[in-house]
Amino acid sequence: KLTPAEINDVLLVGGQTRMPKVQETLRQFFGREPLKGINPDKAVALGAAIQAGVLKSEVGEVLLLDVTPFTLGIETLGGVATSLIPRNTTIPTSESQIFSTATDNQENVEIHVVQGKSQRQKIACFHSAH
Repeated sequence: KLTPAEINDVLLVGGQTRMPKVQETLRQFFGREPLKGINPDKAVALGAAIQAGVLKSEVGEVLLLDVTPFTLGIETLGGVATSLIPRNTTIPTSESQIFSTATDNQENVEIHVVQGKSQRQKIACFHSAH
């Protein structure tokens, strides 16, 4: 685990980093000014272009890691959500768990994928027919 003193530079990435409160919070936490020499939106675009190159095997010797920002799970009978992948898990990833159908010999299953820990947001719905 790193401490703020062990971080050499803070680069602002993304449009929200233009907000004065975000910049002030970073300044107070790290004890120095964040770097402002790079356009935050351009930094996002360049990162996306590099990641696309890595995924297409056009860019080598670069390791980019991405994480899922929210817990992912599925909704089961009665609206109960079961967490499968914790937030901040490096992706791609996989997880498996066995669930029972609501009735014996059930031929169709509807799977609701949800994200978040307390307030669940449905992000996908899949139908499986036998």
